[in-house]
Amino acid sequence: MNSFRIGLFGFGTVGRGLYDVLKRLGTDNVEICHVCVKHKEKHQDADILLTDQPDDVFQDSRVNFIVELIDDAQAAYDIVCRALRQGLPVVSGNKKMLARHLPELIRLQEETGTALLYDASACGSIPVIRNLEEYYDNDLLQSVKGILNGSSNFILSKIFNEGMSYPDALKLAQDLGFAESNPTLDIDGWDSLYKLIIMCTSGNNPINSSWCYSKIFTFCTSLIFFMNIVNFSIRTRGRFSAVFNKILFIFFLRL
Repeated sequence: MNSFRIGLFGFGTVGRGLYDVLKRLGTDNVEICHVCVKHKEKHQDADILLTDQPDDVFQDSRVNFIVELIDDAQAAYDIVCRALRQGLPVVSGNKKMLARHLPELIRLQEETGTALLYDASACGSIPVIRNLEEYYDNDLLQSVKGILNGSSNFILSKIFNEGMSYPDALKLAQDLGFAESNPTLDIDGWDSLYKLIIMCTSGNNPINSSWCYSKIFTFCTSLIFFMNIVNFSIRTRGRFSAVFNKILFIFFLRL
């Protein structure tokens, strides 16, 4: 493939950011040529071909690459499956969808011989997924643990390191684009859960969400004060352990 002609689904913060970056770079071999959105009227300022019908993108003969950046897990699943069956390489960052369907999508990828790229869905800046697939593909993953959600980590850093209140830290994270307007997935630990499932699946140890156990702890300002005195900090952490029938233990913190 000499050039990428992208059919983009979703034009929110990430989708618009991708469009702006490519426009600023001015590359000749990568172009977003068709964008599918829910509400065209919200994006009339964009100098790009818009549609609210997925068929328009899939039937565009120029499109040879699909990028899915929407928050609807079921719609994302439908888009990815259709792209693979149509022989169009596809990128997806929908963690919820991938956590639920990744083993099935990997099989579909193998059947169709079409690439499914999802590195950005879990710790993409490290990167983790590519390392698991390329260097540990023959090893059995025994455990994974770590701080997997940047939004909650940012908020907790502001609270413990700078004495900021939770509402102020959350608003700052939202203003900077680290947290969504509805931060439930980050704060309640779902984002970390989905990332753990994706990483375990990529490490040849598929996890079913029904095996998962999560615990939400609540803390107050007096606990923060005490932790600062003893020079301790609190972080949300996800952990997977291959124990007995592959049980997933996840511990999170509610603010």
